[in-house]
Amino acid sequence: MWTRNLLVKALLVASICNVLLESIFRGDDFQERIFTCWYVARCYDKEVSNEGVLLLVTVTR
Repeated sequence: MWTRNLLVKALLVASICNVLLESIFRGDDFQERIFTCWYVARCYDKEVSNEGVLLLVTVTR
């Protein structure tokens, strides 16, 4: 069964993947858009951690 926390995290991952794919085709900066995805997920569930998004942004720089 899907819990709220797991659902929010799955939607966050899907949103970040979508942002990355769009950015590859457009060639634009994606870091601010990823932060927006994280912020929206964080509003729905306070347990969404900062580490995953920060690691992704750091690795993709």
